Amino acid sequence: MRPPGTRLVAVLSAGALSGAFLTGCGEERRTAPEPRVLLGANAQNRRQIEEREADAGRRLPGVRVFRRWDEPLLGPDMEWARSGKRALFVSVKARRKDGAVIRWRDIADARRGEPLHDDVLAQARELKAFGGTVHLVFNHEPEARPSRPMGSAADYVAAWRRVVRVHRKEGVTNVRYVWTVTHLAFGRNGGREAEAYYPGDDYVDAIGVDAYNWYTCLSRDTPWLSLRELIEPHRRFGLRHPGKPLMVLEWASAEDKAVSGRKAAWIREAAALFRLPDYRGYTALLYWDDRHAPDASHIRCDLDYRSSPSALEAWREMVAGAPYRAP
Repeated sequence: MRPPGTRLVAVLSAGALSGAFLTGCGEERRTAPEPRVLLGANAQNRRQIEEREADAGRRLPGVRVFRRWDEPLLGPDMEWARSGKRALFVSVKARRKDGAVIRWRDIADARRGEPLHDDVLAQARELKAFGGTVHLVFNHEPEARPSRPMGSAADYVAAWRRVVRVHRKEGVTNVRYVWTVTHLAFGRNGGREAEAYYPGDDYVDAIGVDAYNWYTCLSRDTPWLSLRELIEPHRRFGLRHPGKPLMVLEWASAEDKAVSGRKAAWIREAAALFRLPDYRGYTALLYWDDRHAPDASHIRCDLDYRSSPSALEAWREMVAGAPYRAP
Protein backbone atom coordinates (compact mmCIF):
# COMPACT_ATOMS: atom_id res chain seq x y z
CA MET A 1 0.00 0.00 0.00
CA ARG A 2 1.42 3.38 -0.99
CA PRO A 3 0.34 6.42 1.01
CA PRO A 4 -1.26 9.31 -0.87
CA GLY A 5 1.09 12.19 -1.51
CA THR A 6 4.01 12.29 0.86
CA ARG A 7 2.19 11.23 4.00
CA LEU A 8 3.62 8.10 5.58
CA VAL A 9 1.40 5.43 7.04
CA ALA A 10 1.92 1.89 8.22
CA VAL A 11 1.17 -1.10 6.07
CA LEU A 12 -2.36 -1.60 7.24
CA SER A 13 -3.71 -4.94 6.23
CA ALA A 14 -2.75 -8.50 5.56
CA GLY A 15 -3.33 -7.82 1.88
CA ALA A 16 -1.08 -4.79 1.90
CA LEU A 17 1.67 -6.65 3.71
CA SER A 18 1.41 -9.57 1.34
CA GLY A 19 2.08 -7.15 -1.49
CA ALA A 20 5.56 -6.67 -0.09
CA PHE A 21 6.08 -10.40 -0.51
CA LEU A 22 4.79 -10.42 -4.07
CA THR A 23 6.94 -7.55 -5.29
CA GLY A 24 10.04 -8.52 -3.33
CA CYS A 25 12.11 -6.62 -0.84
CA GLY A 26 14.41 -5.15 -3.47
CA GLU A 27 11.57 -3.56 -5.42
CA GLU A 28 10.12 -2.09 -2.24
CA ARG A 29 13.41 -0.30 -1.66
CA ARG A 30 13.36 1.18 -5.16
CA THR A 31 9.76 2.40 -5.21
CA ALA A 32 9.12 3.60 -1.65
CA PRO A 33 10.48 7.06 -0.78
CA GLU A 34 10.32 6.15 2.92
CA PRO A 35 10.23 2.85 4.80
CA ARG A 36 6.78 1.44 5.45
CA VAL A 37 6.59 -0.64 8.58
CA LEU A 38 3.70 -2.57 10.09
CA LEU A 39 3.66 -2.08 13.84
CA GLY A 40 1.92 -4.45 16.20
CA ALA A 41 2.16 -6.55 19.33
CA ASN A 42 1.40 -9.98 20.73
CA ALA A 43 -2.17 -10.64 21.85
CA GLN A 44 -3.95 -13.97 22.04
CA ASN A 45 -7.60 -12.97 21.66
CA ARG A 46 -9.98 -10.07 21.04
CA ARG A 47 -9.92 -8.86 24.64
CA GLN A 48 -6.14 -8.61 24.62
CA ILE A 49 -6.10 -6.88 21.24
CA GLU A 50 -8.53 -4.29 22.55
CA GLU A 51 -6.38 -3.80 25.67
CA ARG A 52 -3.28 -3.25 23.57
CA GLU A 53 -5.04 -0.77 21.35
CA ALA A 54 -6.40 1.10 24.36
CA ASP A 55 -2.81 1.39 25.61
CA ALA A 56 -1.66 2.71 22.24
CA GLY A 57 -4.59 5.05 21.77
CA ARG A 58 -5.28 3.74 18.27
CA ARG A 59 -5.65 0.57 16.23
CA LEU A 60 -2.56 -1.62 15.89
CA PRO A 61 -2.15 -2.97 12.34
CA GLY A 62 -0.43 -6.23 13.38
CA VAL A 63 -1.20 -8.99 15.89
CA ARG A 64 0.96 -11.97 16.81
CA VAL A 65 -0.69 -15.01 18.37
CA PHE A 66 0.83 -18.23 19.71
CA ARG A 67 -0.73 -21.66 19.35
CA ARG A 68 0.13 -25.17 20.48
CA TRP A 69 0.06 -28.01 17.98
CA ASP A 70 -3.38 -29.30 18.97
CA GLU A 71 -5.11 -25.91 19.25
CA PRO A 72 -7.20 -24.19 16.58
CA LEU A 73 -5.00 -21.70 14.75
CA LEU A 74 -7.58 -18.98 14.15
CA GLY A 75 -11.24 -18.89 15.20
CA PRO A 76 -13.80 -16.09 15.73
CA ASP A 77 -11.44 -13.67 17.49
CA MET A 78 -8.98 -13.78 14.60
CA GLU A 79 -11.82 -13.35 12.12
CA TRP A 80 -12.78 -10.24 14.08
CA ALA A 81 -9.16 -9.04 13.98
CA ARG A 82 -9.00 -9.58 10.23
CA SER A 83 -12.25 -7.65 9.74
CA GLY A 84 -10.51 -4.67 11.34
CA LYS A 85 -7.71 -4.84 8.76
CA ARG A 86 -5.16 -6.27 11.16
CA ALA A 87 -2.41 -8.48 9.78
CA LEU A 88 -2.20 -11.81 11.61
CA PHE A 89 1.03 -13.55 12.58
CA VAL A 90 0.37 -17.06 13.91
CA SER A 91 3.15 -19.05 15.59
CA VAL A 92 2.58 -22.80 15.89
CA LYS A 93 4.77 -24.76 18.30
CA ALA A 94 5.45 -28.49 18.02
CA ARG A 95 4.15 -28.99 21.54
CA ARG A 96 0.72 -30.12 22.71
CA LYS A 97 -1.51 -28.35 25.20
CA ASP A 98 -0.52 -30.86 27.88
CA GLY A 99 3.15 -29.97 27.33
CA ALA A 100 4.06 -33.10 25.35
CA VAL A 101 6.81 -32.51 22.79
CA ILE A 102 6.34 -33.45 19.14
CA ARG A 103 9.59 -34.32 17.43
CA TRP A 104 10.23 -32.54 14.16
CA ARG A 105 11.46 -35.71 12.49
CA ASP A 106 8.12 -37.36 13.25
CA ILE A 107 6.32 -34.50 11.50
CA ALA A 108 8.67 -34.70 8.54
CA ASP A 109 8.30 -38.48 8.16
CA ALA A 110 4.58 -38.82 8.91
CA ARG A 111 2.79 -40.75 6.17
CA ARG A 112 -0.63 -39.99 4.77
CA GLY A 113 -3.26 -41.29 7.16
CA GLU A 114 -1.01 -41.08 10.21
CA PRO A 115 -2.06 -38.69 13.01
CA LEU A 116 0.69 -36.10 12.51
CA HIS A 117 0.09 -35.93 8.77
CA ASP A 118 -3.62 -35.53 9.45
CA ASP A 119 -2.81 -32.69 11.86
CA VAL A 120 -0.82 -30.82 9.21
CA LEU A 121 -3.60 -31.45 6.72
CA ALA A 122 -6.23 -30.09 9.12
CA GLN A 123 -4.13 -26.98 9.75
CA ALA A 124 -3.77 -26.45 6.00
CA ARG A 125 -7.51 -26.66 5.50
CA GLU A 126 -8.21 -24.31 8.39
CA LEU A 127 -5.82 -21.74 6.98
CA LYS A 128 -7.23 -22.07 3.48
CA ALA A 129 -10.81 -21.70 4.70
CA PHE A 130 -9.89 -18.54 6.63
CA GLY A 131 -9.42 -16.76 3.34
CA GLY A 132 -7.44 -13.73 4.47
CA THR A 133 -3.67 -13.63 4.52
CA VAL A 134 -1.99 -15.33 7.48
CA HIS A 135 1.69 -14.99 8.29
CA LEU A 136 2.62 -18.40 9.65
CA VAL A 137 5.63 -19.17 11.84
CA PHE A 138 6.29 -22.88 12.33
CA ASN A 139 8.04 -23.43 15.67
CA HIS A 140 9.65 -20.04 16.25
CA GLU A 141 13.08 -20.02 17.92
CA PRO A 142 13.90 -23.64 17.02
CA GLU A 143 17.49 -23.22 18.19
CA ALA A 144 16.52 -22.01 21.67
CA ARG A 145 16.60 -24.25 24.73
CA PRO A 146 12.82 -24.96 24.95
CA SER A 147 12.89 -26.41 21.42
CA ARG A 148 15.94 -28.64 21.81
CA PRO A 149 13.95 -31.77 22.76
CA MET A 150 12.19 -31.51 19.40
CA GLY A 151 15.23 -32.49 17.37
CA SER A 152 18.18 -31.29 15.32
CA ALA A 153 18.51 -28.46 12.83
CA ALA A 154 18.18 -30.96 9.99
CA ASP A 155 15.00 -32.35 11.56
CA TYR A 156 13.57 -28.85 11.83
CA VAL A 157 14.31 -28.01 8.21
CA ALA A 158 12.69 -31.28 7.10
CA ALA A 159 9.57 -30.60 9.19
CA TRP A 160 9.26 -27.02 7.93
CA ARG A 161 9.52 -28.15 4.32
CA ARG A 162 6.99 -30.91 4.89
CA VAL A 163 4.47 -28.46 6.33
CA VAL A 164 4.90 -26.10 3.37
CA ARG A 165 4.64 -28.93 0.83
CA VAL A 166 1.41 -30.22 2.38
CA HIS A 167 -0.04 -26.72 2.35
CA ARG A 168 0.86 -26.23 -1.28
CA LYS A 169 -0.59 -29.58 -2.26
CA GLU A 170 -3.84 -28.57 -0.55
CA GLY A 171 -3.97 -25.36 -2.55
CA VAL A 172 -3.19 -22.99 0.31
CA THR A 173 -2.28 -19.67 -1.28
CA ASN A 174 -3.12 -17.19 1.49
CA VAL A 175 -0.25 -18.10 3.83
CA ARG A 176 3.11 -16.32 4.03
CA TYR A 177 5.79 -18.38 5.78
CA VAL A 178 7.89 -16.31 8.18
CA TRP A 179 10.95 -18.18 9.44
CA THR A 180 11.94 -16.84 12.88
CA VAL A 181 14.91 -17.46 15.20
CA THR A 182 16.47 -15.42 18.02
CA HIS A 183 18.93 -12.61 17.41
CA LEU A 184 21.59 -14.78 19.05
CA ALA A 185 21.38 -17.38 16.27
CA PHE A 186 22.35 -14.80 13.66
CA GLY A 187 25.36 -13.72 15.69
CA ARG A 188 26.79 -17.08 16.73
CA ASN A 189 29.61 -18.52 14.60
CA GLY A 190 29.21 -15.89 11.94
CA GLY A 191 25.54 -16.74 11.46
CA ARG A 192 26.17 -20.41 10.76
CA GLU A 193 23.71 -21.47 13.45
CA ALA A 194 20.93 -19.54 11.74
CA GLU A 195 21.90 -20.96 8.35
CA ALA A 196 21.69 -24.50 9.75
CA TYR A 197 18.02 -23.95 10.65
CA TYR A 198 17.10 -22.08 7.47
CA PRO A 199 14.68 -24.12 5.31
CA GLY A 200 15.75 -22.40 2.09
CA ASP A 201 14.49 -19.51 0.00
CA ASP A 202 11.99 -21.73 -1.83
CA TYR A 203 10.20 -22.43 1.46
CA VAL A 204 10.42 -19.03 3.17
CA ASP A 205 8.60 -15.78 2.38
CA ALA A 206 10.15 -13.56 5.05
CA ILE A 207 12.98 -13.75 7.57
CA GLY A 208 12.05 -12.97 11.17
CA VAL A 209 13.97 -12.37 14.37
CA ASP A 210 13.10 -12.19 18.08
CA ALA A 211 15.37 -9.59 19.69
CA TYR A 212 15.62 -8.56 23.36
CA ASN A 213 17.66 -6.13 25.36
CA TRP A 214 17.72 -8.26 28.51
CA TYR A 215 20.35 -6.09 30.20
CA THR A 216 20.93 -7.46 33.72
CA CYS A 217 17.58 -9.20 34.07
CA LEU A 218 18.87 -12.68 33.19
CA SER A 219 22.57 -12.14 33.86
CA ARG A 220 24.44 -9.36 35.60
CA ASP A 221 27.10 -9.48 32.89
CA THR A 222 24.76 -8.68 29.99
CA PRO A 223 25.41 -5.19 28.56
CA TRP A 224 22.75 -2.70 27.53
CA LEU A 225 22.20 -3.17 23.79
CA SER A 226 20.25 -1.05 21.34
CA LEU A 227 17.83 -2.69 18.93
CA ARG A 228 20.21 -1.71 16.16
CA GLU A 229 23.01 -3.71 17.78
CA LEU A 230 20.70 -6.65 18.42
CA ILE A 231 19.42 -7.00 14.85
CA GLU A 232 22.54 -6.10 12.87
CA PRO A 233 23.47 -9.79 12.29
CA HIS A 234 19.87 -10.39 11.17
CA ARG A 235 20.10 -7.51 8.71
CA ARG A 236 23.34 -8.90 7.28
CA PHE A 237 21.76 -12.34 6.98
CA GLY A 238 18.96 -10.76 5.00
CA LEU A 239 21.43 -9.25 2.55
CA ARG A 240 22.48 -12.80 1.67
CA HIS A 241 18.87 -13.63 0.86
CA PRO A 242 17.75 -10.77 -1.38
CA GLY A 243 14.05 -10.46 -2.02
CA LYS A 244 13.07 -11.67 1.44
CA PRO A 245 11.42 -9.02 3.64
CA LEU A 246 12.81 -8.76 7.16
CA MET A 247 10.61 -8.74 10.25
CA VAL A 248 11.17 -8.29 13.98
CA LEU A 249 8.44 -10.51 15.40
CA GLU A 250 9.40 -9.98 19.04
CA TRP A 251 11.32 -7.03 20.43
CA ALA A 252 11.48 -5.43 23.84
CA SER A 253 13.79 -4.03 26.48
CA ALA A 254 14.20 -4.41 30.19
CA GLU A 255 14.34 -1.30 32.36
CA ASP A 256 17.57 0.11 33.73
CA LYS A 257 16.58 0.66 37.34
CA ALA A 258 19.59 2.91 37.87
CA VAL A 259 18.82 5.28 34.98
CA SER A 260 15.33 6.74 34.77
CA GLY A 261 14.00 7.02 31.22
CA ARG A 262 16.64 4.82 29.62
CA LYS A 263 14.09 2.33 28.29
CA ALA A 264 12.00 5.16 26.84
CA ALA A 265 15.07 6.42 25.01
CA TRP A 266 15.70 2.86 23.76
CA ILE A 267 12.19 2.72 22.26
CA ARG A 268 12.61 6.13 20.61
CA GLU A 269 15.93 5.06 19.10
CA ALA A 270 14.24 1.95 17.74
CA ALA A 271 11.47 4.06 16.23
CA ALA A 272 14.03 6.22 14.43
CA LEU A 273 16.05 3.24 13.20
CA PHE A 274 13.62 2.05 10.56
CA ARG A 275 13.54 5.43 8.85
CA LEU A 276 17.15 4.88 7.76
CA PRO A 277 17.86 3.65 4.21
CA ASP A 278 19.74 0.54 5.38
CA TYR A 279 16.63 -0.66 7.24
CA ARG A 280 14.05 -0.33 4.48
CA GLY A 281 14.05 -4.09 4.09
CA TYR A 282 12.13 -4.31 7.39
CA THR A 283 8.38 -4.54 6.94
CA ALA A 284 7.02 -5.50 10.38
CA LEU A 285 7.77 -4.86 14.08
CA LEU A 286 5.72 -6.66 16.71
CA TYR A 287 6.38 -5.62 20.30
CA TRP A 288 6.47 -8.24 23.04
CA ASP A 289 5.07 -7.92 26.52
CA ASP A 290 4.81 -10.23 29.50
CA ARG A 291 1.12 -9.62 30.11
CA HIS A 292 -0.05 -11.21 26.89
CA ALA A 293 2.46 -14.03 26.63
CA PRO A 294 0.90 -17.51 26.61
CA ASP A 295 3.31 -18.61 29.36
CA ALA A 296 4.13 -15.28 30.97
CA SER A 297 5.05 -16.62 34.39
CA HIS A 298 8.52 -17.91 33.51
CA ILE A 299 10.26 -14.57 32.85
CA ARG A 300 9.78 -11.24 34.61
CA CYS A 301 12.06 -8.65 33.13
CA ASP A 302 9.86 -5.54 32.90
CA LEU A 303 9.73 -6.02 29.13
CA ASP A 304 6.25 -4.55 28.85
CA TYR A 305 6.06 -1.04 27.42
CA ARG A 306 4.00 -0.16 30.52
CA SER A 307 6.94 -0.87 32.83
CA SER A 308 7.28 2.89 33.39
CA PRO A 309 5.30 6.00 32.45
CA SER A 310 8.15 7.18 30.24
CA ALA A 311 8.29 3.87 28.35
CA LEU A 312 4.54 3.98 27.72
CA GLU A 313 4.81 7.55 26.46
CA ALA A 314 7.61 6.55 24.07
CA TRP A 315 5.53 3.62 22.77
CA ARG A 316 2.53 5.86 22.15
CA GLU A 317 4.74 8.32 20.28
CA MET A 318 6.05 5.51 18.10
CA VAL A 319 2.59 4.17 17.30
CA ALA A 320 1.40 7.66 16.33
CA GLY A 321 4.42 8.61 14.24
CA ALA A 322 5.62 7.96 10.71
CA PRO A 323 6.16 5.44 9.27
CA TYR A 324 4.11 3.39 11.76
CA ARG A 325 0.86 5.27 12.21
CA ALA A 326 -2.40 3.64 11.16
CA PRO A 327 -5.18 6.08 10.20
